[in-house]
Amino acid sequence: IEAEKKNNKNNKKLQENLKQVENQVMQQFIIEQYLSEKITYKKIDEEYNKLVKELKGQKEIKSRHILTDSEEKAKNVKKKLDNGSKFEDLAKEYSKDGGSKLKGGDIGFAMRGQLVAEYETILFSLPKGVVSSPVKSQFGWHIIEILDKRDVKVPSKQEAEPGIRQKLSKEYLDKYFADLAIDANIELKL
Repeated sequence: IEAEKKNNKNNKKLQENLKQVENQVMQQFIIEQYLSEKITYKKIDEEYNKLVKELKGQKEIKSRHILTDSEEKAKNVKKKLDNGSKFEDLAKEYSKDGGSKLKGGDIGFAMRGQLVAEYETILFSLPKGVVSSPVKSQFGWHIIEILDKRDVKVPSKQEAEPGIRQKLSKEYLDKYFADLAIDANIELKL
């Protein structure tokens, strides 16, 4: 009503903005419709069954590490650990892993396939409570402590469904947009 009073209803900028909003709503509608056709209960069941099969019998291991940029620094940190220094304190002081250093080097639980191979080799070979010698990876030199080991908890279908829907949505949309780009003969640069 206010737009009509000020005679803004026919304003060119307003009309452009309305057209843009209309296009966005239409795109969202098309995507939602496409996904609702593709992501069926049967497809979710199939993905959940694959997930259960993948997770059953797997272990996950909680660890912490101190990441340094040289073998010499890593050996120095390991020597301090062997002489009774606290892992958490040394992680905060020496680790170059910004994501874990403030948590005393704790990276939480991980399963096979989630970390770099060199780290995983140590992770799945050492017993709980043991601190490794320095281990080299593409990120630098790690000193790893195994904190806990447990069987992977298989989520219920209800717990897993949001993640499955997200995974399927990404897969279907990636394919959909790639097909559109081929049909339109354009190159997407993301």
